[in-house]
Amino acid sequence: MTSKDAPEFEISSVGELIDLVEQTGEIIDYVYRGQSSKYEFLTTSLERYALTDREVEDLEQLNPGTSFQDPISRRGFLCNAEGRLLKTYKERAHNHLGNLPSPKDHLGWLALMQHHGAPTRLLDVTRSIFVALYFATLHNDNSDGIVYSIYDSDWFYMCAGKQAQPEYITKLFNPDGPNATERANRVLRLELPRSTYRSDDPKAVPGILRVRPRQLSKRQIAQQGEFLMPMTVVQSFEENLEALFDLSASDYLLTDEQVKAFEKDKQLYPYKAMTPDPVMQPIVKFRIPRKHFRTIRITLMQMNITTESLFPDFDGFTKSMHELVQRTKDFY
Repeated sequence: MTSKDAPEFEISSVGELIDLVEQTGEIIDYVYRGQSSKYEFLTTSLERYALTDREVEDLEQLNPGTSFQDPISRRGFLCNAEGRLLKTYKERAHNHLGNLPSPKDHLGWLALMQHHGAPTRLLDVTRSIFVALYFATLHNDNSDGIVYSIYDSDWFYMCAGKQAQPEYITKLFNPDGPNATERANRVLRLELPRSTYRSDDPKAVPGILRVRPRQLSKRQIAQQGEFLMPMTVVQSFEENLEALFDLSASDYLLTDEQVKAFEKDKQLYPYKAMTPDPVMQPIVKFRIPRKHFRTIRITLMQMNITTESLFPDFDGFTKSMHELVQRTKDFY
């Protein structure tokens, strides 16, 4: 299952969104992603910087006999681009910042790059449904807002691809687990040094990790932020997501107790009360029509979910001037 296949519900207020989610259990059982409907599915900034058709034509002219129309070739190019971005950032960031991650902490470096706007494989999510709603209603174009709700449970943590390799088993998805950052870095190290990628590469194990860097920025703390990290960029984020949710306990080296817990928890997929399908959905999309943005933003403001509170630095304070202008317009 991918975000493209997720059941969709239209909401018009903060309260309506909360009511729908609470039908399925505790709000804290999920991670959330708010974005513009301009992007109708989940994709990382690195993917959005993938090759355009024009760039493909130029590369094929420079590399006779090589077809960059092949998605694996394009992904291989993307993998190499990620490695170059990370190498360059490590070489030059010290000229602008102090207190940098250690050279081997790839996740820490990717988080730093994401924080400052560089394209990475990381996808921002939050533990707060209200923060996600803020980002879903933030844009000024004519598109609607989207909030994705993604179920987060213990069986989620036990599965990290269809290769039953010991380094991928047990709590790899849990950013609160022991050595979680090092395990995420281990996944990154499988790809970053390599220059050739194939879809059948045993190291290209699809899946999604929920991760946090060792050092959280002020913004990440204020936003209750975490990241979803695809285990491979050989495949798209959506393909990694599909691999994550296309799981069964028999695919993994689990103990009998883990298998029982896995099967029991599988019966607790969310949104059972909201979908006629007996197979409950692990990811659900909520659409917010643009005409409801103003009333929702007013409600969020009363809850202190504002640009200044979510971006507690000078840039955030400066960005908050946009909200001041909007409030002035509303007054008049």
